[in-house]
Amino acid sequence: MEAVIQKIVKDTGLTSQQVLTLWDKKNGRETKLGNSWNIYEGYLKDPANQADEIRRAGLTYRVPRLLFVFYPTHYPPFIACQITHEVRSQCFAKFKTAYPDSWTTILETWQDVQMYEAPGQTLAQRGRVFHKFVTQIVERVSPFFCVVLSSV
Repeated sequence: MEAVIQKIVKDTGLTSQQVLTLWDKKNGRETKLGNSWNIYEGYLKDPANQADEIRRAGLTYRVPRLLFVFYPTHYPPFIACQITHEVRSQCFAKFKTAYPDSWTTILETWQDVQMYEAPGQTLAQRGRVFHKFVTQIVERVSPFFCVVLSSV
């Protein structure tokens, strides 16, 4: 493998670290913001996603009856299974199966939103982060507008 990497480095002018990073991205091991497994771990811990992810993996997810009776439209979730490495692996596999072409984009977007909601930023920092986020959204959406406009 070392010989193949060195040949690519020689042919492209990239560093060996750049070649390895690109290989990781291509094979779903690394996203623009880091390791996709680590990002998914945070995604699974997020209460907004946890119930759906556990159910998608076919595992038990339930709500305490008392909370459901008193707060039928808004109640804190309760997980009947412990989130172990095996559970996380099952959930991650089902997540990738459910979104085969977009799972990395979903995780990157989720991580972007988490970063942008982080407390402790000044107004100027939030403004810069917001403009960066808008630019990323425009870059992701603009190909769709080109297709629509060219077909009109």
